[in-house]
Amino acid sequence: MRRAVRCAVALLLAGVVFVVGWVGSANAEEPRCRSVDQLRRMTRGQLLEWKAEGGDPVFLDGVVTYVRAEEKGCNFNLDDGTGGVMVYLKKGKLLRLGQRVQVAGHPDFTRHGLSLKGIRWEAVGEGKLPEPTRSTVAELAGGELEGRYVELEASVRRVRFEKRYVSPPRLALDLGTETRPVHVWITDYEEGRYVPGMLVRVRGVCLRWGNARGQGLSTVVLANHSGEVTEISGAPEPVEMTIRDVQEWLGVESSAPRVACGGVVTLLRPGELLVIQDGDRALRCRPLQPDPAALQRAPWKCALGDRVRVAGFPAMGAYTMELEYAEVLDASPGEMPAAERFGHVADIFSGKDVVDRDGRRVELDGLLNSIRSRAGETVLELGDEGRTFEATIPGDIKLPGSIRVGAKLRLDGVCSLLLTPLEQRFGLQPTEFRLLVPALGALQVTRGAPWWTNTRLVYAGSASGVVAVLAVWWAAVLKRKNREMQRLMQARVRAEQILEKDRARMAGELHDTLQQTLLAAGLQLSAAERLFNAKPEDAAGAVQLANRLLIRGREEMREAVWALNREPSSGLGAALERICREATGVEGTQVRFEEEGREIRIGAVVFSNGVRLVREALSNALRHSGAREIRVRLVCGADEIAIEVHDDGKGFDPQACAGAEGGHFGITGMQERVARLQGEFSMESLPGAGTRVRFRIPLEGNE
Repeated sequence: MRRAVRCAVALLLAGVVFVVGWVGSANAEEPRCRSVDQLRRMTRGQLLEWKAEGGDPVFLDGVVTYVRAEEKGCNFNLDDGTGGVMVYLKKGKLLRLGQRVQVAGHPDFTRHGLSLKGIRWEAVGEGKLPEPTRSTVAELAGGELEGRYVELEASVRRVRFEKRYVSPPRLALDLGTETRPVHVWITDYEEGRYVPGMLVRVRGVCLRWGNARGQGLSTVVLANHSGEVTEISGAPEPVEMTIRDVQEWLGVESSAPRVACGGVVTLLRPGELLVIQDGDRALRCRPLQPDPAALQRAPWKCALGDRVRVAGFPAMGAYTMELEYAEVLDASPGEMPAAERFGHVADIFSGKDVVDRDGRRVELDGLLNSIRSRAGETVLELGDEGRTFEATIPGDIKLPGSIRVGAKLRLDGVCSLLLTPLEQRFGLQPTEFRLLVPALGALQVTRGAPWWTNTRLVYAGSASGVVAVLAVWWAAVLKRKNREMQRLMQARVRAEQILEKDRARMAGELHDTLQQTLLAAGLQLSAAERLFNAKPEDAAGAVQLANRLLIRGREEMREAVWALNREPSSGLGAALERICREATGVEGTQVRFEEEGREIRIGAVVFSNGVRLVREALSNALRHSGAREIRVRLVCGADEIAIEVHDDGKGFDPQACAGAEGGHFGITGMQERVARLQGEFSMESLPGAGTRVRFRIPLEGNE
């Protein structure tokens, strides 16, 4: 007994804590909206901004007017008297119709339009469903009653089951037209209870099915069970009308009765279109079943030329009235109406009965301009006296070889008038049309295509082109062989010229390499001699550097004699930087290196001569200028390199300096070396203003 009392007290305390926490948290959050009407008055942009900012939740108190629970979650419609909104919960809840619920959540947009993502809820008692708002199909399609519990009376136009992408499956009743549809969705349904034409009373929640932006595409009434869709009267017999009566019908489409018309089938497209004609009037009929694949398996229950009786609902098509949700009631053999003959395309749009010509069987001639495929059909483009039009036939019909571009055809088919947006807006007479050809027998070749068709001209031109290409190829082969022979002869002459120049080249290399290396080594040894007593460590470094210079000189002499055309082991920039680094400190001079441009592949001849030119210029500057700083600058271009050696020494008069006749070969050797490379050499110097030496060496021809 005591344990029971303790449990009861604990449960009472827990309940008090929950209620206090609920009220306290709700008051603390101070929700921005406390009614559906306030929520719906906000724009979509305001709601999305609110959601992005993580704003306070909405707090609503209302009655459940629709509920759908699954294992993955639950959604229900909450009506608080000012309006209704769909609420989504993460887990299924045991909710009942008419139950009073308090819920807190954040607004969002889904395919159902404005909705609420619930974060907590609480059933606070029993209520009752609100009185439904009486409405019509047209009012529901306007979207003003979204979320409301509504009631309407309307005729069922189509009955279908939705199983794909829907779990569990549901029954759908279509009440509106194809252009402004109103669908009734029933999850708890009875098969075979509803048929087209039946007058029903529907109660349920109005919902707008939208796109990703929340814009309405169609209107849905969510019925909780089949008891909310009651029969007022059974499906009456269709109202008998002639095609003329249907074409001239001026009633409201949403309240149009189910009518029956008779005529002869002049065009049959399974899953898409049926055209019947009676006298001088024709009528398009759209199928009852919207699934084309299903109608491919169960096509119209008739054939071309049959006299049929078709039932459906009048609705405005692209140009004239049509029957939608149509089905063939009965069919019997008949006789095709005579085709109206037109001499030229322009005659289609002449006369006062152009509007009645839409859908009628006509016959005319045209010159075939092209053949192409489009959306499961074959499109023939034809022309007549400067005007063109299209004729379409089913894509599964194979055209005979006689029907090709350039042939003149006589076509028998259904005239389909086409309106441009401007013509449709102002009610103008159409200026374009398409011919729907029912079968292959409706195409006749009255004049065959010429033998010299565009295709054959292309083939002939292609063959001539192949012959021309072969001739050009053979000429190119002979030309290439001649060039190869000329190249071999030029190589032999070049080799002989190189042998003639070897003696002059070797003399220059001995001067440039041996003398410069010995001079640099001598300078290092002189420096070592001066530093031997004061700085023996620096003297030892100078001796080591002189030793390395002699070793390098020996290697360069070997390269100069045996392998001038060998590929260099490093880039020219790296080699010049190393030379400048080795020369730094000699006679107290600072040697700096600069490189501009991206170095490309440089052949052995340019590399070797570039190194020797810089060494000669550095040697002259170190020996004669007394400079404190020497700058070596390398500029790499796409087709040449440029080298500049600039010192800030005492300078000299280039016109008065000793030349080769006085035993000085430095400047002369550099000039001759650059000339051998077909480059440019320049030297600028003034007494007291330093010296600037420039070399420009082209890369082409100096591999």
